[in-house]
Amino acid sequence: MTLREKVIVSAYTGYLMCDFSEVQKYVQEKMGRPVWTHEMASSNTAFHLELHEKVKPDFLEICNDPSIDFPYLVKRMYGQLLAYADGGDEDNEKTEHILSEAESVLRRVGVPC
Repeated sequence: MTLREKVIVSAYTGYLMCDFSEVQKYVQEKMGRPVWTHEMASSNTAFHLELHEKVKPDFLEICNDPSIDFPYLVKRMYGQLLAYADGGDEDNEKTEHILSEAESVLRRVGVPC
C-alpha cells in the first residue's frame, strides 16, 4: 500500500498504519479545519461520525480497486462495515439505525453532544 492509502485506512478505521502526523494532516484536509489531537483520540463522537462520512469515499476507492492488495486482516475485521459503506443490506439495519439516530445513540453511551 502507498503512504496515502495507509493514511486513509488509518483515518477510517482508527488503526494506525503509518506516522500519526500524516493521518492528522489528512484529517485536517478532510475536515477543512485544524483538528486537535484529543478530538482524534476520543472514539464514538460526533467528530468521528463526521470524519467517517468524509473519508468513506476515499476508503471505498481503495477497497474497490482490484489492483491494490488490501490486507486480508482489514477486510476480515471490517467486512460488515465495508458492506454497509458499499450499500448495505438488511443485515445492516442496526448500523443504519445507529447512523440515523447518531446523536441520541451517542448520548445513551455517555458521549456529550
